[in-house]
Order: sequence, then structure tokens, then C-alpha cells
Amino acid sequence: MATANGAPKANDLHASGQPDTPVEVITALLQSALATENVADVKKQLQKAYDVVAGLDPYLEAVSTPPSTVRRASVINCLCNLIQECCCEVEHRLSGLSKFD
Repeated sequence: MATANGAPKANDLHASGQPDTPVEVITALLQSALATENVADVKKQLQKAYDVVAGLDPYLEAVSTPPSTVRRASVINCLCNLIQECCCEVEHRLSGLSKFD
């Protein structure tokens, strides 16, 4: 299930308790990055999210019918906004940490 703006809800998980779709995986990774204060762990989670996003086009081409130009742009825009919001939040949180923490 998704929110009104099309973004997945935080508790949208497969019956196994694990994320089931690429967007759910990305959301879980970004939530994990936001939940930690360890810079190295944040970077790891963001890298994993980036890796999933980077592989979306081949995955979507393999498992779906060709998307309309409008739909494809909408999905890409939604993902970009999600990642940008997360990066801004991480940057904000990290700005308060000392390099020596």
C-alpha cells in the first residue's frame, strides 16, 4: 500500500517481514540510514540504496511491460525526491556531529 503521493508506507513489508519490491528495499535502506548516527553505517546504507536504484531500469525492463513515458518519469521523479529528502536529512544530522565522534 502507498501513501497519497505514491510513496510506500514505512510498514509496507511482505508477509515474511522483509521488503518485497525494489522501492520497499530502498525505503528500508534509507530508513535504516536515518536511524543511525554512525557515519560509516549511514554511508553503507546509502550505497546499498544507490545500488538498488542503479539497477532499477534493467529490473523493470525484465519484469514489466514497457512503461509509458509519463509513468516512467513519475516513478523516477518519486524515487529522486525520496533519495533527495533522505540525503538532506542525513546531511542535516551529520552536520551536528564532530569529525572526531
